[in-house]
Amino acid sequence: MNTSPSLATILQVPLSSGTAKPIIDLVVGFLQSDPPLLSGEGTGYVMSAGGRYAKHGYATCRFIREILQDDAPIEVWVGKNEAIENWDIPFVLHRQSPDTDGGWPLKANAVRLSHFQHVVFLDSDCLPMQSAKALTASPEYQKTGALFFPDVADCRKS
Repeated sequence: MNTSPSLATILQVPLSSGTAKPIIDLVVGFLQSDPPLLSGEGTGYVMSAGGRYAKHGYATCRFIREILQDDAPIEVWVGKNEAIENWDIPFVLHRQSPDTDGGWPLKANAVRLSHFQHVVFLDSDCLPMQSAKALTASPEYQKTGALFFPDVADCRKS
């Protein structure tokens, strides 16, 4: 039985130099809980795009298919009480989280429950500039098994 705190609890803790390590440890514990993280096969995109973010997710999926011309599968996750959209985009699977309402916890849950071994997680309002295959074939990903980029809240400050 998993006795680790819920991810919603973890994400409500203010981040500071003193809380960063415990929060990272809790997130790692959450991601290692049942079902196991990344137990699937292949490479695919994962995003949470429910409610007001559905239109952003739709545009991102269209960008991946039409501009990047990437046919990697895409899992679009919504919260347990949100409606699943019906989009006309090939190889987009809409999934509903069994135990997360939405918001920040849904993002980690979507990665944890994904069917892919290699996940390219995107916020619904982010556009990848390279295909999932190119990103996971990069030397940086091959060396570490992970790539991260900052979420820029205000681009004018950068």
